[in-house]
Amino acid sequence: MRSSSSVSLRFDRNGPLLVASHVTTYSSSNRMDLLTQRAQTYNYTAPTSEEQDPEGNETRWEGPAQVVTDLESTVLPTPGKVTWGQKNWKGLEDADLTVSLRRRGDLMVVSVRLKDDKTVVAADASPKAILAADHLELRWSEWGTTKRMENRPVELGVARNALGVPVATWFKPPKKKDTPPPTIRWTSPEAIEVELPLDWFMPPPAKRTYYDAMTSMPWFSVFFSDGDGKGQETLVNVFPKVLFVAEPGRPFPTVEQNVQPWARVEAGATLLMLTQ
Repeated sequence: MRSSSSVSLRFDRNGPLLVASHVTTYSSSNRMDLLTQRAQTYNYTAPTSEEQDPEGNETRWEGPAQVVTDLESTVLPTPGKVTWGQKNWKGLEDADLTVSLRRRGDLMVVSVRLKDDKTVVAADASPKAILAADHLELRWSEWGTTKRMENRPVELGVARNALGVPVATWFKPPKKKDTPPPTIRWTSPEAIEVELPLDWFMPPPAKRTYYDAMTSMPWFSVFFSDGDGKGQETLVNVFPKVLFVAEPGRPFPTVEQNVQPWARVEAGATLLMLTQ
């Protein structure tokens, strides 16, 4: 039942920044490094009995770890992954997307460039019309919004009409009723920007002395639904599994957001004073 955790820090004038973490327990290991932009996870599930799966079950994953800042755009890994309608997908020129993220004040600007061999616009702003057209599906989680403090899935559908005007609808609405869709701009037939308020999906600051930074990340994903005039045929997904958001002007996330609160050491402080 032993566990251990460690973090690597950098400092600027405003305090410590998180650049890497490694947390292990008897059945799991989470490691991420924002300098190399890599992460690894390992999980082991013990067998329930000697007759069923006597060796237990292991799962491993390795992939990118990225930070969204206001200093430069963060381009998510490409190409997208076809998560539905593989038999209808004819390759990257048929349907694909490139996604970049950048912080702008209290917003995260999601910039998407599409590849599509046939553009299908929405007849109107109804959910049925948006589903039938080429559209984006932006999905994220609201943290701790249910009665049991579970995360609530939210899904926004975005398309454009024949005039090039954005149309949007909630496929899965947020908890707060009558929340209007965010600001959306189609900058060209193949490019779109969506401004998402960060407080819609950012996790609350960490308040525990033991904390795994990779469990306090925002969950966010972008899907491109390609129709080719025959309704929804293919879903292509870009999913940043390990993603952090930095404060304005800072290149890495803060320690208090992802690990635990910190306090400045005043001039003349002694070790005894710090431990009392």
